Amino acid sequence: GNLVIGTAGKGIMFHPHDAAVTGPPGSDSNLLDDYEEGTFTPTVVRSGMTIGTYSTQTGVYRKIGSQVTVFINLANSNCSGGSGTYTCGGFPFPNNLGIAAQSAMGRNYMSGDTNDRDFRLPNGESAPRLYRTSADLYYQTTQTYLIWEFRITYTTTA
Repeated sequence: GNLVIGTAGKGIMFHPHDAAVTGPPGSDSNLLDDYEEGTFTPTVVRSGMTIGTYSTQTGVYRKIGSQVTVFINLANSNCSGGSGTYTCGGFPFPNNLGIAAQSAMGRNYMSGDTNDRDFRLPNGESAPRLYRTSADLYYQTTQTYLIWEFRITYTTTA
């Protein structure tokens, strides 16, 4: 059967091996009291860009405590125009890691341009930006067709 906890603010307690280990004041760092799974619809976002047709648009997330892992599978064709950095919109929680979180890319195809890219989710934001690692800058080249498949893990306070 299922383990059901019927009291708000309660969870599963993992006692530390060392009694001296504690969390922040007023909390217990060994209490698992937050677990969530869900789906969302990721989007291509770029200033002034005409967004084409999505053939794949899947976002899945898992939140355990303050840690969020997001999986994206997105394909879009017939994009045009625009300027600035590409971002992936629709994320369910902002990054509160204190630093930018970096993705693990599965597949990243942009109209034949297969340069080394990943996504970076700046602290305090909920839309990761496409980043070209070899040039050490955010990706801004206009493309008409794209496929993004990536995973990113970060911390949130939401």
